[in-house]
Amino acid sequence: MAWLSGAGSDKCIENTIAARRYHQGRIWKTDQGKVMNELKLEFIPMQNATPTELGFPAGNRLGRIVLSVIDGEGQHNILDINWNFDELLVWFANNRTYMERESLPQFVRWGGSIHKSIESTYEEFDACLDEHLDELFEYRRRHEICFGMRGVKIPALYIGVGEQGPEVSGERDGIPFRFTQIVAPTCRAVGDELHHPRQRKVNNR
Repeated sequence: MAWLSGAGSDKCIENTIAARRYHQGRIWKTDQGKVMNELKLEFIPMQNATPTELGFPAGNRLGRIVLSVIDGEGQHNILDINWNFDELLVWFANNRTYMERESLPQFVRWGGSIHKSIESTYEEFDACLDEHLDELFEYRRRHEICFGMRGVKIPALYIGVGEQGPEVSGERDGIPFRFTQIVAPTCRAVGDELHHPRQRKVNNR
């Protein structure tokens, strides 16, 4: 469906949605006086269709989901897509602690980012032990955002702890990216839902 395609603009959207109903979250964190980069999650509800019309359970919140990094150079959109917001919130709530604390499995050689390290490991698939592949899959399930948005294809995007601390890395439009000194997002406008999401039926398709 055309509705599944992500919006194409990378421009800051705050001014264009200021008068619309939306949810957004942001967090700044300091470590001994050092300002961490901001990972921002925004949600803009869809108005022209119901969840059931698009194959989702009634009551799920559907709309535009934007995940971006704000650093000293500006705002960088790393994900911009229309999908089920509740499914993503549940995934963040279940895996937040892992994203903040868990490093790559020890057998994975560091390749400059979490994304590149995992990609390189799979390029040597035949040399990996089965138990290592299982362990890597479980790591991906906790850190790769596609597991919070099942049913729609999105580029690789990981949130976790790399060799230089917290990072988000992946690809956008075929171009690899990596931002360090990152913290997992919060979403103030929806209360504590990233920690304790609403008890909604989520369609993991």
